[in-house]
Amino acid sequence: MQLNSTLQAALSRTTIQPYWFLWISAKNRETGAIEESGIWNGIGPTTISVAGQTRTYAGAGGLLSIDDLVYSSGTNIQTQNVALSILDPKVVEAIRVYDCTFAPIQIHLGLIDPETEGFLGVTPAFEGFIDSIDISTDTSESTASLTLASSLRNGSRPLYSRQSDADQRKRDPNDKGRLYSSVAGNQTVFWGRKKKGDKEVNSFAGILMGTVLDHFKKKVQPQP
Repeated sequence: MQLNSTLQAALSRTTIQPYWFLWISAKNRETGAIEESGIWNGIGPTTISVAGQTRTYAGAGGLLSIDDLVYSSGTNIQTQNVALSILDPKVVEAIRVYDCTFAPIQIHLGLIDPETEGFLGVTPAFEGFIDSIDISTDTSESTASLTLASSLRNGSRPLYSRQSDADQRKRDPNDKGRLYSSVAGNQTVFWGRKKKGDKEVNSFAGILMGTVLDHFKKKVQPQP
């Protein structure tokens, strides 16, 4: 995690309070649209600027804890654990209403001056995907334990999740190149022939195939 000079100077002050900010982009189960939701471990909603984007994060103790961040070089997939309280309506909405499977997630560290309540800045701490969610509803606790995987996890995702229509539209909402990818392998293609019950259609491929077949029929016909 890299800190600019402003944040480094702020951390040297004893009155600075650090906060965690989570940002999730998940698919709405009803509409299929990708929607974004933010949670932070402060009190009440707050709006901050992150990477040039204005984001609103819901508070009220929805975020319980984040394990110590571990950074390493190489190609190993890094994991991160986050515990959320499912007693918070915003958390319930983010996890139960939305499909969080492989949902992109970002964690930022923000610094606030408790004396002035001024926001001093934010820096990226983790970026990756939600790898799994374990929900516990026993009498002692009601939490959702999220296991996050770093962006390198994208290279090991199943092929269907990386080459689906939904995944393609994350790059460009108007790209329909993989619209039928989920059913393409199950369809029968009738090249040069018509499907039973269909009307004859003279396509270029059909005419070409018919010409080739007629040529071979003439070649094998017995001469008088």
